[in-house]
Amino acid sequence: MRSDLCGLKFHMHSNFLSGYENENIITRWDSDRYLRSTFQVASNFFKPDIVVFLGDLTDEGDNDIGGEGNDPFLPSKLERFTEEFGKIKSHILRTVEFIPVNRIASESSLPEKCKNDSLISCVVLSHIPVNVYGKEYASHIMIKINPLLTISAHEHSSFVIYPKMDPLHIEDINDFSVHNFKSDESVEIVAPTCSYRMGKQIYGFGALVIGDNKIISYNVLWSPSRFVALIVYGFFVLIVCFVVCLRISSWFILRTMGLY
Repeated sequence: MRSDLCGLKFHMHSNFLSGYENENIITRWDSDRYLRSTFQVASNFFKPDIVVFLGDLTDEGDNDIGGEGNDPFLPSKLERFTEEFGKIKSHILRTVEFIPVNRIASESSLPEKCKNDSLISCVVLSHIPVNVYGKEYASHIMIKINPLLTISAHEHSSFVIYPKMDPLHIEDINDFSVHNFKSDESVEIVAPTCSYRMGKQIYGFGALVIGDNKIISYNVLWSPSRFVALIVYGFFVLIVCFVVCLRISSWFILRTMGLY
């Protein structure tokens, strides 16, 4: 790896753990096993300094504070969530400050920077993309935090948003290439889901490097298709069943004829 990419490496992804409601033990076991295996392979390959989970970790946790579908956001739900998990706090690792924000809640929920230091780069973390659903909230973040980078998820697809372009430019990331971004672009990277249960054809783990020169390099470590593997498994099961049935029927015929 080049020397200009030795700043900070981290995974970010939108996870999904199947819950116990409306889920049988076989599908839950297969989904958990797939996530565990692919995450381990990706982590061993990339060796990140930090792993970022971008929300919606479990099936039942999809609407902890509301805001999706027919489940409205309520301040009481946010208070309940805060009592269990604490207030939103920033975290500094080396020269990068990670600032989590809540797009569903009010703008007043934006945390303050830990340090007003020009050497510290701010990275905003949000489950819902901040530059897609309303310009006012995105502008508020740019003014109050002025992030080097914004990372989000929610859409289950991988793409990058260029908020400083007019009109807003969105570029899909569905390849294996490494994408480089300059610090003054203030891009928002939307990480894909890493679960095959989200109805997407491709899924994987976002791998990002912030270099010492604040150059951002991003790539997706795509996971192998689970559906293809399941089809292959099913095909071999059918072959085995066919061979077993053929052997049993042959044995039965030979026994009936008195040849066995």
